[in-house]
Amino acid sequence: MMKKAKNKIEIVEQVSEHPNVVTFKEKFEDEKCFQVVMTLCDGGGLFSRKSKGEGGRFTERQAARAIKDIMEGVKFCHQNSVFHGDIKPGNIMCKDKEKSCLVLVDFGESLKFTPGT
Repeated sequence: MMKKAKNKIEIVEQVSEHPNVVTFKEKFEDEKCFQVVMTLCDGGGLFSRKSKGEGGRFTERQAARAIKDIMEGVKFCHQNSVFHGDIKPGNIMCKDKEKSCLVLVDFGESLKFTPGT
């Protein structure tokens, strides 16, 4: 179990330099457990970004920006041979309270792959 978790942390470390991927900060480890520190995404989840003035719907511009943010993060992961494995609304967070940028989080199902396979 520890080895699997450590592999996931290594994956996050590898892709966390992109603005649309949660940023790895630090890890602490002893014989029994380890802890991981990542950037606080205090803007809430994807659905908290929805416009209240549009009846709870995204405007076309908001939807386009959301898709662009998500796909830029996915593209960076794939360019670095990482498959996220669990992209869903609950794993997409707003980086800040201004909801200016979406980031991919929760790389628990992620895998490394060899390009071209």
